[in-house]
Order: sequence, then C-alpha cells, then structure tokens
Amino acid sequence: MSGSTPPVPPTRKGGRPRKDPAAPPTKRKAVDELSTNPASVARRNRLERLTPMEREVELAVNRDRARRRLALGRYRKEDAYKALSDEQKAEAEELFKRDWNLKK
Repeated sequence: MSGSTPPVPPTRKGGRPRKDPAAPPTKRKAVDELSTNPASVARRNRLERLTPMEREVELAVNRDRARRRLALGRYRKEDAYKALSDEQKAEAEELFKRDWNLKK
C-alpha cells in the first residue's frame, strides 16, 4: 500500500465528486430522442451557446432563486408569520424579498 495514492475524498453525499459548473451539460438521451417541444429546443440551444462564464452566471442565478424560494417557504411556516393578517402577510413578504435583495 506504500506505492498507491489515497482515494479522493468525496465532496458531497454519496461520494460522487462535484461536477465542474462551467462544463457543458451531459446528455442523458440520444440526440434523436430529445424533445421537439419548441420551448425545450430553444432552451437547449441557448444553453449550448453559453460561454463557461455565462454558464456559471446562469447557475448562480438559478441557485439564488431556489434559495430565496426555500427561505420564503420556511418563513411562511413560522408561527409568527401564520399569526399575521392577510395585509400584514403581504407586507412581511415584501420586506422579506427587499431584505433578501439587500443581502446580495
């Protein structure tokens, strides 16, 4: 065992290494099996044209959107939020969104 290199430590659950965010998406289907829906085709073509930097920005924006939705969902489950009236809930959500944008 003195000549072998140690295994690479896993970087997330399941032991799989993380994918390079700038790498193009891996295809799971053959080209002839891909959807012919015009919206799907347009999105696929747009993603293929992105530069590595644009791809990283796209992924960062999507991650931020997902984190904001999850945080808002957690906020809506709090007892303090549930006790508010409808008008207060709308105002509280606006404050939450405004505060989220200021944190960036």
